[in-house]
Amino acid sequence: MRLELFLALLQHESAQMPLYLNFFEHNTTKFLYDIIFSIPMVAKEEVIEVLKKVYDPEIQYDIWSLGLVYNIEIEGNKVKILMTFTSPMCPYGPALMDDVRRQVSAVEGVGEVQIELTFSPVWGPDKMSEEARIALGI
Repeated sequence: MRLELFLALLQHESAQMPLYLNFFEHNTTKFLYDIIFSIPMVAKEEVIEVLKKVYDPEIQYDIWSLGLVYNIEIEGNKVKILMTFTSPMCPYGPALMDDVRRQVSAVEGVGEVQIELTFSPVWGPDKMSEEARIALGI
């Protein structure tokens, strides 16, 4: 992703400078390269690994394996998480969302975490990973 961004900017920059200039000697291009490759980028896999460490307080199993996370979107340094609870009346819901926000915010490169709560589709054991079903005897 960083390389694609740099190449796109380089192509744009190269189109605007004389052909006799070597792009590595061009200060603006070097500046763009330094900026793009120094910005920490958030990987979805990193977010998933963190979510595997967030436990549902009632079931005592991680929310990723329970299937409580429906979607993760990453836009720059913003992480959007679409999730649910095991039941709409989950007494630990607000605490669970706070824990998700706190844990994901700690990932390098994350600037903002948005959590959207949904009950459509309704959560059920069919959303759980095979490993979680076996561990919980379902």
